[in-house]
Amino acid sequence: MEEWKEYKLGDILNFRRGHDLPHSEMKGGVIPVAGSNGVIGYHDVATPISPCITIGRSGNVGTPYIYEKCWAHNTVLYVDDFKGNYPLYLYYLLKTLPLASFGGGSAVPTLNRNHIHPLIVRHIPNIEIQKNVVSILKSLDDKIEVNRRINKNLEQQAQALFKSWFVDFEPFKDGEFVESELGMIPKGWRVMSLNEVCIKITDGSHYSPKDNPLGTIPMLSVKDMMHNVFDYSSCKKIDEEEFLKMKANDCVPLKNDILVAKDGSYLKEIFICNEEIKQALLSSIAIFRPNSQVIYPELMLQMLRLPRVKKDVGDNYVSGSALPRIVLKDFKKYSCVVAPIEIQNKLIGIMHSINECIHNNEQESRRLASLRDTLLPRLMSGELTINDIGDSL
Repeated sequence: MEEWKEYKLGDILNFRRGHDLPHSEMKGGVIPVAGSNGVIGYHDVATPISPCITIGRSGNVGTPYIYEKCWAHNTVLYVDDFKGNYPLYLYYLLKTLPLASFGGGSAVPTLNRNHIHPLIVRHIPNIEIQKNVVSILKSLDDKIEVNRRINKNLEQQAQALFKSWFVDFEPFKDGEFVESELGMIPKGWRVMSLNEVCIKITDGSHYSPKDNPLGTIPMLSVKDMMHNVFDYSSCKKIDEEEFLKMKANDCVPLKNDILVAKDGSYLKEIFICNEEIKQALLSSIAIFRPNSQVIYPELMLQMLRLPRVKKDVGDNYVSGSALPRIVLKDFKKYSCVVAPIEIQNKLIGIMHSINECIHNNEQESRRLASLRDTLLPRLMSGELTINDIGDSL
């Protein structure tokens, strides 16, 4: 039987403040620089502990991350002493603790390690049992990561196909070309604005309801967009009444809508709604609703993902320095080359197949993440033991 005892958090690990490293001094090596929201750059020197577990100290406080190696920035606390415990076990344990509630300060929340070290936690002192608990959780995370990598490869294939056909015009090289405002294009193709190829272009709600502990409907912002899927684990939740308000204001995405990160790392995340899910969006996300009689949604998705589009947007359609933001009313005027629908039809079958594989992997990952999030607190509190896990699964 597992022996569970109560300890102070500081008895089973020790946090230390990270080290200052201005962007101008980052050497651009292969070592990630760990900030409160994850990787903020790369360096050629690592904090001398591996693996490195961090939690946000300033800004986004309390969120745990784990790295094989990293430079722990001064916006994080990092574990510099595992005190004989299995590091991955401590990482999963930290994910179950309300560390964000210990953040002080007004404008920028700040986490003091001396405020969380006294936190009482339940803990298994036996490291072999810790490893067994971790093996269950990590097997789920590993499969989610495999799906993410497969999808990244599929997305790269889709992007390469799109570029070959609709940017480099490789299948049409021997045909007739005509002059356009965007250069030479195949005869019969058109230059159109985003506003012309979409039924609607809008952003999410500028009204942000409070997180409702009893709510079940996700209220998502740009920070919840990760690897071309939504991370539902830490987003706001709203109730049915608030959801209907969002729906009335057209802040609810439909199937085949394309969702675009509008704020901060604009255009970093762009993905298509493969199914209609009950969820609402905040204004940091833009909604593009393509007219499928003019352009297939899968092809518009690839067009928006082109590197040159991000560059054009950064040069012409972004305002703000502290928080860069796409000016949507201007971006609607962005010009693109659109092939006749009969040309699009020749490629769309392949795109549909790729998109279906991506969608299936996303669905599996959501199921695995839901299972992990259900098991995590129960395993880490002792409510569910290793011996019970077979029945639970």
